[in-house]
Amino acid sequence: MKLWENETMNTACRAGLSALSLMLAASAVPAKAADVYGGGYGSSLKDQPFVPTGSWAGFYFGNHAGGEWGNVDYRAFDLFTSQNVRGGSISADGVIGGGQLGYNLQADRWVYGVEADLGGLDLSGSKLDVKPNLPNRLYSSSGGFYGDITGRLGYAMDRTLFYAKGGAAFLNAEFSTPAVSDRDTLWGWTAGAGVEYKITADWSAKLEYQHFDFGDKTFDGLAMALPQNQRQFTFSPAVDAVTVGVNYFVSPGYAPLK
Repeated sequence: MKLWENETMNTACRAGLSALSLMLAASAVPAKAADVYGGGYGSSLKDQPFVPTGSWAGFYFGNHAGGEWGNVDYRAFDLFTSQNVRGGSISADGVIGGGQLGYNLQADRWVYGVEADLGGLDLSGSKLDVKPNLPNRLYSSSGGFYGDITGRLGYAMDRTLFYAKGGAAFLNAEFSTPAVSDRDTLWGWTAGAGVEYKITADWSAKLEYQHFDFGDKTFDGLAMALPQNQRQFTFSPAVDAVTVGVNYFVSPGYAPLK
């Protein structure tokens, strides 16, 4: 893991947790009745339309941060003998954090839309591969920039939204063997679920679980400086993550729930 990647993920995590603390603190301040119903003395509903707290329609953006854990399966295939000479799984865990942007539509209690996440995902781990009659070999992995774009479908109960999401995901990661290492952007899929709560008409807090499968990364290298020791290395990362986050709704809907 390079220094800038650690700094990016740490900054994203601090931003998400700080924003969550501020929103929870703000929710503890009682709202004035005039604010709830659209204005005080001298104002009217025409001037300040009533915005129900439970409406989920509109554009939103926010931050998220949390932890992740997973496995990176690896394989070393001998191109000279056409046999697998090594294989195993690296336990990898770390932090995940970043920002999200999305848009919701709402029909009665059903909420559906699209959402995109961007941030940093740590995937730090290593394993010493021990095989009889063979030298020990160290295999390792590290993560970096990640993102996804998903569809969301949820069911709203006034201030609370239960939802599921799924779509495409990518991760920029590095994988290393004793002889060679390679960094690349891997594409795969993600699916998850969460619960979101409207603190006010504009702000919400959420708790979310996601599973990521980033497919396979394959590259060639030499086990030793001999042509007959040509290897093909394959790494397959899969990650689970739990995050907390906050969202700000830029254009909350005005129609009350039925």
